[in-house]
Amino acid sequence: MATVSLDCRSRTDQDGLASVRLRIEHEGNQKFISTGVKVKPSKWRDGKVTRSHREADHINSRLREVESAAQDALTKLRASAVPITAARLKSRVQDELTGDDAPAKQPDFIAWSLERVQKVYDNQGTRRNHSSSLRKFERFLGETRGRADIGFRELDASLLEEMMAWESTELGNADSTVHKTMRTLRRMCNLAIRDGLMQQADYPFQHITLSRSRTQKQPLTDAEMEALEERRKAMDQGLVSYPRRETTAAHALRSWLVQMYLLGMRWGDVCSLEWDNLRDGRVQYQMLKTGTAKSVKLVPKARSILEVYAGRQGEKRFVFPFLDYRTEDLDTDEGIRQATQRVNASVNQKLRKIAGKVGITSTLTTHIARHTAANRMASAGWELRKISAALGHQSVSTTEQYLRSLKDDELDEDHAELF
Repeated sequence: MATVSLDCRSRTDQDGLASVRLRIEHEGNQKFISTGVKVKPSKWRDGKVTRSHREADHINSRLREVESAAQDALTKLRASAVPITAARLKSRVQDELTGDDAPAKQPDFIAWSLERVQKVYDNQGTRRNHSSSLRKFERFLGETRGRADIGFRELDASLLEEMMAWESTELGNADSTVHKTMRTLRRMCNLAIRDGLMQQADYPFQHITLSRSRTQKQPLTDAEMEALEERRKAMDQGLVSYPRRETTAAHALRSWLVQMYLLGMRWGDVCSLEWDNLRDGRVQYQMLKTGTAKSVKLVPKARSILEVYAGRQGEKRFVFPFLDYRTEDLDTDEGIRQATQRVNASVNQKLRKIAGKVGITSTLTTHIARHTAANRMASAGWELRKISAALGHQSVSTTEQYLRSLKDDELDEDHAELF
């Protein structure tokens, strides 16, 4: 438990006077702040100057102010979002004593970072990615601390490590996604140091190592695709116990297959697919990620799945029911992005369970639908340029990353034949 108290040193100077200090203690660690007061040790008792000192009233009044300021700093720190340490409490007490209430005067880290992202980056996708990570951090603070703001000095390694654990366990995010979030926070801290809003000594990433390795996405084989389709048919006929027809797991399976059949349509676009997007035998929509208009033929396999939801047409805005009860502002693209991202974690959990039921051993997620579609197009002999256009990629190099596993398989086959 953290405590603050007044302490008179036993060591004296050449005049026989000892310094009165404010002692800060927490979990065995001690820090001291000089009060500027010196007295003879014989004139000090029970945390104050004795009445025999001719300036006792004046000195004790000053010391009570110091102690009161220290208690105020401790109270504020206890109410903040970060763990208490002796060093941090000392810093806050010094702010109180000098009248420099830095944490209150500094802008909120998240609000400042969101604004900074808009100024630093020109690319809209990059802005959205960083903003999404910051909103995720904001959500973490809200759920674990009951607040959505944080000062620059409140950021430390223990808080960030707790955030990483929360993102992994509560959101089910992979390590690569967790580290992507952390890289955004690290970038903002570096900018804050450059702008003079954070001291280098307070930099929270000094002992946190972030990985840049990419998780290899394994597309499904034709047999695995067929297994999912057969499970979907049996489900819609009520022949299997999992998933049942009107459950989130059932919607997850149908939406995954629709992603596949619509040339690897992104999860956010399928999740927020509206009835108005279905026109003239096509799916015509604006991609959430890039804002680019896209039109895809509504092939029979996709149409047959969407017909299951025909009863919603005219009554519900969205084809799939994932967003029916979301509280985000679904009249804005940002609100839809937030909603689909939050639904995605639950859907991926359902997909992993479905995969186990049909014997798929690789990880099944909504994003695997895009990789599977890309590999099927490549296997059918589509040109790279055409595959890139189908997936809505802004760069062909991104498409090449999607097809890396296919190239590895081809090399393995050729290698086996070579020797």
